[in-house]
Amino acid sequence: MITAHIIVNHEEQAREIARWLLQERFAFDSVDVDEQESFTLINGALIKRVSWKLQARTKAMLFERIDKGLHELFSFESLPFFYCTPIVQMNAEMSRRLRDETLPT
Repeated sequence: MITAHIIVNHEEQAREIARWLLQERFAFDSVDVDEQESFTLINGALIKRVSWKLQARTKAMLFERIDKGLHELFSFESLPFFYCTPIVQMNAEMSRRLRDETLPT
């Protein structure tokens, strides 16, 4: 079990990915979307950027399929940043629902 993290630069892109994750049964239950601010240095100037971070609980075995799907949906220039973190522990009912409600692997 993992939490998939997908970071995009546009809110509409976040909505499109959330819809796709749920329709394809890559995500369990829901997709959380948070607007976030970050800062970077460009030519010595501190620049604020706004992005949207999606978080979805899923199976580790679906990582490659999600990654491939994102590459099919978006061009290289608009490809979102995608990474995962492990879910160390989950209660039995939530674990069962994750197994049952996501795409079989």
